[in-house]
Amino acid sequence: GVNFVAVRFSNRELPPFWGATLRFFVASLILFITVTIKKLPLPAGRALAGAVLFGALAFGANFGLLYWGLVTAPAGIASVIFATIPLSTLLTASLFRQEKFTMRGLFGAAIVIGGISIVFHDQLKLSVPPMPLLAIFLASLAAALSGIVVKGFPKSHPIATNAVAMTVGTVILFILSLVFGETFLLPQQASTWIAFLWLITSSIV
Repeated sequence: GVNFVAVRFSNRELPPFWGATLRFFVASLILFITVTIKKLPLPAGRALAGAVLFGALAFGANFGLLYWGLVTAPAGIASVIFATIPLSTLLTASLFRQEKFTMRGLFGAAIVIGGISIVFHDQLKLSVPPMPLLAIFLASLAAALSGIVVKGFPKSHPIATNAVAMTVGTVILFILSLVFGETFLLPQQASTWIAFLWLITSSIV
């Protein structure tokens, strides 16, 4: 929930795709430094292909759509939509025969959605244009799908995998920023810097 609020603060000053690009550029750089210090092996072969696909979905598609949607949509609505990820993951994983569909899983997902909805019920009453809502919903699907897809590839160290994946996402987000003609700038306001540093920290953790 804090991340959605932080993205909203970032979007107040930075263009959405550029703000996401900056976030994951710095985060991926820190992860690569960690990989170097810890002498972790980078993914190779099919594991590299999995990391690239994971990055395209989890960081490129997911955060590209999310940042754009949160220019207009409140953080609370995004939180509720992203609370459906356990449910969409359960259904999609069952479709790909990675997981068995269970009523326990369905009940757990329903509790998550219901709980988040209660917390943010005031924001759910706000009128939001349909396109930002669709963008955030598609972002949640991309996030769910990324966790499912990566299971089909050989495992590699999670820090190394995310370093590669975030780099792929950074490239995609930067291309989107170029396509949409965004202005490249650094944060100037204290609130933007706090949000930006929080988002980087949450990304690398």
